[in-house]
Amino acid sequence: MSQSLSGCVLALLLTDGMEGGQVTRLRTLLRRAGARVHLVAPGGGLAHAQDGARFACDADAREIHPHYYDALVIPGGARSAKALSEDESIVELVRVMRLALRPLGAVGEGTVVLCAAGVLDGCHIAAPQSLNDAIRAAGGIAVGAQAVADRLIVTGQDAGAIDRFVELLAEEVAQARRDEVEELSLESFPASDAHGGGVAI
Repeated sequence: MSQSLSGCVLALLLTDGMEGGQVTRLRTLLRRAGARVHLVAPGGGLAHAQDGARFACDADAREIHPHYYDALVIPGGARSAKALSEDESIVELVRVMRLALRPLGAVGEGTVVLCAAGVLDGCHIAAPQSLNDAIRAAGGIAVGAQAVADRLIVTGQDAGAIDRFVELLAEEVAQARRDEVEELSLESFPASDAHGGGVAI
């Protein structure tokens, strides 16, 4: 992986019915890249995957501070995606993170949550074909790629795309952090020094 996630904190957004294998693979690869990974879910506690696996969550997704995280990632799972997309507090969390210019990622059906939040903004989106109509209705552009990144939105078709998805996510996180540092630098630049010394004529 060309980009390291060292020093980054990423949130994996879970709820009952998610794809447990995807959660495990995402967490493993993100940690391997150097990220701290928090599992967050509405209400916190335990999240039960559709394969019977259980995941102890680190925080209540409804109470986390969006600016604390460098990115938010939503694993697949039709039942979990439906529940998250119908939870207004979760939809608002996604919107706030988008406004804060934090990368958002979704694998498989997790894209449904991005659609519900209305954050696709003409971005190219990789997701199961069954979601193409929903993606278009939400303002996105459905593509056939396994994984794609477009303006801080990173999406993957399915579990087979996770490795490439994580690579793209790492690149987007790195770019977002560079942009934030540059913006802070510009804000701290004295207004009186914004232009070179002019010559009066």
